[in-house]
Amino acid sequence: MTVRVGTRLGPYEIVAPVGAGGMGEVFRARDDRLGRDVAIKVLPAGLASDPERLRRFEQEARAVAALNHPNILAIYDVGAAEGAPYIVTELLEGSSLLDRLGAGRLPVRRAVEVATEIAEGLAAAHDKGIVHRDIKPANVFLTSDGHVKILDFGVAKLAPRRALAELASATTAVEATEAGTVLGTMGYMSPEQVRGQTVDQRADIFSLGCVLHEMIAGKPPFRRDSVADTMSAILTNDPPELAGTDPAVSTALQHVVRRCLEKEASRRFSSARDLAFALSEASGPAATGAPPPRRPAAGRQRLLGVAAVVAVAALAVAAVLGLHRGSRAPAPTAAPPRIVVLPFENLGSPEDAYFAAGMTDEITSRLASVKGLGVISRTTAFEYNHAGKTTKQIGADLGVSYVLEGSVRWEHAPGHENRVRITPQLVRVADDTDIWSDRYDRTLADVFAIQSEVAESTVRAMGVALAPREKAAFKLVATNDLAAYDLYLRGQEHAIHGDARSDIEAALAKFRAAAARDPNFALALAGVARNSLRMRFIYGDPSRDWLADARAAAMKAVALRPDLSETHDALGWYFYQGLGDYEQALHEFGVAMSIQPSNSDALFGTGAVLHRQGRWAESAAAMGQAVEIDPKNPTLLGNCAIFCVDARRYQDANRAFEAMIALNPRLGGPYGRLAWLQVQWHGDLAGAEAILGRAAKLPDLSDDQAALADARLWVALCRRDFRAALQQLDAETRPALASQAEYAPIPLLHGEVERMAGQPELARRSFEIARLQLLAKVAASPGDERYHSALAIAYAGLGENDRAAREADEGVTLMPSSRDAVLALLRLQDRALVLAWTGRQGEAIDALRSALAGSGEMTAHVLRLAPAWDGLRADPRFQALLVEPAEGH
Repeated sequence: MTVRVGTRLGPYEIVAPVGAGGMGEVFRARDDRLGRDVAIKVLPAGLASDPERLRRFEQEARAVAALNHPNILAIYDVGAAEGAPYIVTELLEGSSLLDRLGAGRLPVRRAVEVATEIAEGLAAAHDKGIVHRDIKPANVFLTSDGHVKILDFGVAKLAPRRALAELASATTAVEATEAGTVLGTMGYMSPEQVRGQTVDQRADIFSLGCVLHEMIAGKPPFRRDSVADTMSAILTNDPPELAGTDPAVSTALQHVVRRCLEKEASRRFSSARDLAFALSEASGPAATGAPPPRRPAAGRQRLLGVAAVVAVAALAVAAVLGLHRGSRAPAPTAAPPRIVVLPFENLGSPEDAYFAAGMTDEITSRLASVKGLGVISRTTAFEYNHAGKTTKQIGADLGVSYVLEGSVRWEHAPGHENRVRITPQLVRVADDTDIWSDRYDRTLADVFAIQSEVAESTVRAMGVALAPREKAAFKLVATNDLAAYDLYLRGQEHAIHGDARSDIEAALAKFRAAAARDPNFALALAGVARNSLRMRFIYGDPSRDWLADARAAAMKAVALRPDLSETHDALGWYFYQGLGDYEQALHEFGVAMSIQPSNSDALFGTGAVLHRQGRWAESAAAMGQAVEIDPKNPTLLGNCAIFCVDARRYQDANRAFEAMIALNPRLGGPYGRLAWLQVQWHGDLAGAEAILGRAAKLPDLSDDQAALADARLWVALCRRDFRAALQQLDAETRPALASQAEYAPIPLLHGEVERMAGQPELARRSFEIARLQLLAKVAASPGDERYHSALAIAYAGLGENDRAAREADEGVTLMPSSRDAVLALLRLQDRALVLAWTGRQGEAIDALRSALAGSGEMTAHVLRLAPAWDGLRADPRFQALLVEPAEGH
């Protein structure tokens, strides 16, 4: 069949030709049924007779149809007319990246934006098991409204969704070229494609690295005059340096491009989502610093000179890469606008306060789903509830351009239909001007429509364009049962109060009651899942199978409403906390963020998972974004410095603790952790003591007193003040320093300090008591690596070297880095101490070298000051560890 203007393909009339490629011709067509123009790709009849070409065409249709992402060309329909198969897609206005590069290279910031959107689209495809395998400028489209679309999945391989490790062994389809059996476009292919080997998602990352390099430098990194020379360059040559091509190219951005273009796939970013995070970090204000640190894991220990501040999984922490944002002026107008929704004032009875809070939360959630908008999280927004600050002060605090505020009155009329009145007001921070306000006086049954209208009017007033998907999402109704919705709002009010058991149990009761009234109420089920996990991991309550409850609720919630960010968020936390399934957790958190970009909880979860995987810089990037959205969240701020330290961002860690103290000066934990940071970062014992002195002057400190006590103990040891250290231990009411990361009975710590102080008989008695306690722990929980490692130290203190070595090895074996990189290195550090005490100094120094090469928790300053390592100080190899380059900034 010859296709020309006026030809009809099914219900579509061809309007004009658009272009042609290896997979067929593209036409503009009119769909009279829906009154819209579309694009149609047609495979000519002569080529349709080629079974392989037809198979690939059909494969493209299936691949694209399986995806739903704003950065991937949307497919509408497939069909055939007179032997000519065709595929119908959205019609794009704009130009290809290839055409744009014909006019010269892109500004660095725009190049990074384009690459980030490509990476986000690829992440969605990879999550479905689809590898594009032909990423190049011709397959990237820049729309007239500034967005990016990935085209042509015609050479993509459709595979069952499975772990990325399995994708690496999948079979690769091939096509003949002059160079042999390769697939893709020369100049952008990965080394494994050039060799005709199996490929996975990392081949797309290499190709994207080539495209990013070309956007910045103006030419592809490996293209040569002939195909053979190009293939050779891909396989053997390093890419040209980007330094000097543009002053805006930061060291961090150069590192990202180099990592994309590694010859070995295992050395590239492991996922497109990780690449997107790295690009986001490289384009931020801290992007001009040194390349990200090396990857081996590190941990924290008791008296080895590494602070015991690992949070449990439920309180995994964030890096505050953008913590200083609050002191800056609002973002430039070129950046996406940022908004905070202040708590709507309750004008009804005091008992209705939860309803006003719920309205605020629901409107915030709708706004957070808009890709072109930055939305401050509810937790931070509620810090400004009746705070008495002006709009400009709030704008300066949060870096927002707009403030939405308002009031809610719920009018209860016995015998009549309840009514609700909502009066929103949008204020522009720059000139403190009201740019939109309205009054909604409706029946309670219209509450969801009001929320949608308020959100849509707010976005329109800010000049932000809503994508059709976003506009449709605004209008979705959570439940048609108003009583169930009321129960849900009451559950939310309990859930946000804190981690008190009574609040969690009350929240669970309300969420379960809401789901009982409406079994299809996915948000209520997500609430059941999240709070069941809180019961399991905060209180360890054995009275019921909380994990089973969480799984059932989360799975059903996602099945009912896969379009809700909250359902994927709940399932992500189940995979992370409940199963330790990191890849599935990352997938669910990624889906949650694709639906709702301003989702600090999903970013929090992503950062926590990456941290467990030992991906320090990447986890810091994710957590930095979380804090940008939720800068006054006490959970994030109270723990964020741990990730900052692991990423060697000591200045950000310092800033995080000070910000937490500024929020609530009576919290004890931040003082202790801030004090120890001075030792890690600068070796500054006087500075640490000054911070501990600040805390000592404050009456009635609350929260984590243990962190203060631990810091006093560590600083005393580094001062070689063993009497003060023993007095600190004698004052302990805890039987052990215990957390998810470690278990150290107080007698074991006594033994260590007494051994350091030169009191061998006292040390031996303490070690013997600890040995008996730990043997009982090991017998009760033989799979808990903490007990084996602590028992190894007790045996070493008693001179039972063989037993010490066996237990230390067992602790390392039970906690491989693939399971938890943070805890794995803790066990390695325990083993280093055992090796040092049992005369195997060379092996101990090798273990410490690995610790120093990993995260920023162990530093040369700590090794220099901590008396635990005194037995190694005469060894020149140990001395070499103390003159390593500076460990961060």
